[in-house]
Amino acid sequence: MPSLSKTALSAFVISTALVAPMLTFAADSLPPLTRTVKQKSYGAQVGEKSLNGITNIGTAWLEIPKNVVKTTKETNIIYGMIGGLGMGVFNTLGRLGTGVFDLVSAPFPTDPLVSPVRAWDNFDTKTTYSVQHHLEEPTNQMPTN
Repeated sequence: MPSLSKTALSAFVISTALVAPMLTFAADSLPPLTRTVKQKSYGAQVGEKSLNGITNIGTAWLEIPKNVVKTTKETNIIYGMIGGLGMGVFNTLGRLGTGVFDLVSAPFPTDPLVSPVRAWDNFDTKTTYSVQHHLEEPTNQMPTN
């Protein structure tokens, strides 16, 4: 029985890793007039946040090779393998956590916590985590009395 759960987990991870990029690229290939909608519907925001959560859960492991390659390019092969592996494991856990959070809190459409949103977006960019979580665009105006 334990081999069945390992097989199911492997199938989930592999299918997520294969399907999520296709969905992302399909959305990017829409005509410009379709993509330039200023305000997305509630359902679209919830769906996008859910998809981001599932994608980040299934592909969080991509942070390990991403950080090894990035750190090796910036420094040397030895530090890249050791430091990049450490940062990759840290960012894997971070991306996994933000993916779970996005999936659980999908009914509340908010800005993404992780940047870039998906591990393969801007592969040479450092993964960062946001502390601001807005339900709507903040205003820079002072309240008037």
